[in-house]
Amino acid sequence: MAEPEKLDTLQAVELAEGIEIRLRMAGPMLRAGAYLIDFLIRGAVLALGGAAVSFAGIAVGEQVVGGVMLLAWFLLDWLYPVFFEAGKRGATPGKRLMGLRVVQATGSPITFGQAVVRNFLRFIDGMPFFTYCFGLTSCLATKRFQRLGDLAAGTVVIYDRVPALPVIAAPPPMAAVPLPFGLTTSEMRALAHFRERAGLWSDGRRMEIADQASLLSGATGAAGVGRLMAMAHWVQEKRGGAMTSGDFEHQNQARWARYESLVSLMEKGKAGPEAEQLPRLFRELSLDLSLAESRMYGGRITERLNELVIRGYELIYRTRRGSWESAVHFVAVKFPQTVRREWRLFWLCNAVFWLPFLAMMLSAEHDIRWIQAVLGADGMASMEQMYGGKEEQLSHLRSEYGSNFMMFCFYIYNNVAIDFRIFAGGMAAGVGTLFFLLFNGLNIGAAAGYVNHACNPESFWTFVAGHSSFELLGMVVAGMAGMRLGLAILRPGRLPRVRALVEASKEALPLIYGAALMTTLAAVVEGFWSARGLPSEVKYIAGALGWIAHVAYFTFAGRRASHAP
Repeated sequence: MAEPEKLDTLQAVELAEGIEIRLRMAGPMLRAGAYLIDFLIRGAVLALGGAAVSFAGIAVGEQVVGGVMLLAWFLLDWLYPVFFEAGKRGATPGKRLMGLRVVQATGSPITFGQAVVRNFLRFIDGMPFFTYCFGLTSCLATKRFQRLGDLAAGTVVIYDRVPALPVIAAPPPMAAVPLPFGLTTSEMRALAHFRERAGLWSDGRRMEIADQASLLSGATGAAGVGRLMAMAHWVQEKRGGAMTSGDFEHQNQARWARYESLVSLMEKGKAGPEAEQLPRLFRELSLDLSLAESRMYGGRITERLNELVIRGYELIYRTRRGSWESAVHFVAVKFPQTVRREWRLFWLCNAVFWLPFLAMMLSAEHDIRWIQAVLGADGMASMEQMYGGKEEQLSHLRSEYGSNFMMFCFYIYNNVAIDFRIFAGGMAAGVGTLFFLLFNGLNIGAAAGYVNHACNPESFWTFVAGHSSFELLGMVVAGMAGMRLGLAILRPGRLPRVRALVEASKEALPLIYGAALMTTLAAVVEGFWSARGLPSEVKYIAGALGWIAHVAYFTFAGRRASHAP
């Protein structure tokens, strides 16, 4: 049986160019510190923004102030990390202060979609009860310290700009001693690294490490340290050949400096025509890194070259940001095509939501106790207050409860967040997604049934008619995205489970984007139109047209388009 791979913060990643780079993974404690900093920043922004908006509220009204605060809370809670991690630096302010950034598991820059997946799934990482037990357990159980969101997105958190190994004189070795038996390349590299770092450790620490290799050295304690140093000296002489590490560095120093200067300019967005030289210089530096690793020229050189290669790799493979054309193509083609392709999930999620909805609504005619158990006394009182009278009463309650703008912001804060939680629930093998769909089906059905039984049904149905198709279908589509993740965990097929999860998250992205768009449109209609005192016939016709338009959209849109622009 092969020995299990030991935990190591330094992980090797092979690039498409055939070279190997090393990424230094960040552990959970440092990431928790970065999260705490971001939490404090968001709290400070919300507090200062609230104070500023409150002063402005004298002129614009308390309802607008409340709406702005709800919208700000939503943006800071869900989109703050996405905005920063999808940017050029790949890090939130907290991560930057802690010297961290987020990259793909391949070492390339994170995409916007990956930033969405890893941060929207933070909801499930925070379970149970926002203790982050799930996320911490995942970090400690994976060799790259990936929480659940990282596993689904295919991302890792690494140290940014790791400083070069300081030059500290190591204890003088004995004369070079050949190895008593053959070692693999990685084992010889570890031996060379022991010699380079020996000067950083105390005598006790050196002997502790050397004792682990007593089978190789044939000695323990100080004698074992000396023999390992001598063997490492022999390995580096043998691998390096006639050219020493100093000769190699002196010969290539000017070219490395030119490459580093170009990369620095490009990172600042100041490079001109000389940027075309980057691919050639990158290939040359990649060969230098491979040669330095092969000849074991030491950590000071290899770590510097490794850092320069990573910086160039990120610039070359930085993803192109979307445009208005791609957004239009998404709405007109990609989103409806994705829904049709996942038609089995579409009908499954519809059944999980609509069957409990209809059962609970119809139960009001036979036994109201089921609805009373779901809504509770407060829920029934709220329904009676809003829908107990005529439609005009609802408009009056809206004017007292808050402005249309505030209600729009509340629906964004509440309803879009529900979609994101439904999506995140897919990481619990789909059980979380099914639970949220079932829960919302029962509650909404109970509300409808209670209104039909004890309130004024017309005031309720005329209110929900206009936005119902956007909101309820958006919830179903979010469920499809969550179930796509859940099925990848339950049935990965021929792919490794983590790889299947990454592929499923890519397939789910159009669905969660579309669900968020539909629910945002529902908030617009619900906030600014649904409570208006229009004739009931107008509202019913508008609601029916909304459902017909959605059926036509998902059935026919994008059928003639064969590929993306």
